[in-house]
Amino acid sequence: MTRSSKYLVGVAIAVALIGTLLPYAWRVDIRSKTNQMSQCHTEQSRQGHQHYTATYCYGPGEHVVLRLYRSSNMDLIAERMFRYPLGEPVRLTWDQDAVVYDTAASDGEGIIELPPSLGDRLLAKLP
Repeated sequence: MTRSSKYLVGVAIAVALIGTLLPYAWRVDIRSKTNQMSQCHTEQSRQGHQHYTATYCYGPGEHVVLRLYRSSNMDLIAERMFRYPLGEPVRLTWDQDAVVYDTAASDGEGIIELPPSLGDRLLAKLP
């Protein structure tokens, strides 16, 4: 590999990291601001054998942060940040296999499967 191609690979990796980390840092900032908000609502599901508690908080602008907990020990098991029209109340729809939080979303984006996937549970542990 030539010196210039190594340089280009390094630049590409740096751009990819920046492109990944900046949006993540922005989402962390919004999620932290929702912890300080007083506009949070809690709902519980009694669907199936598992019991879940969902808390959604209105953040700055149209941002909403949804956190899903296992009711037995209140472990955070999934988290989503999404946009919702200002002035419109969030409506959660529970069934045995999922909780739907955004019916206007496409490609399965407005849903959390129950129980949440391993990926959801791991991502929920990140700041």
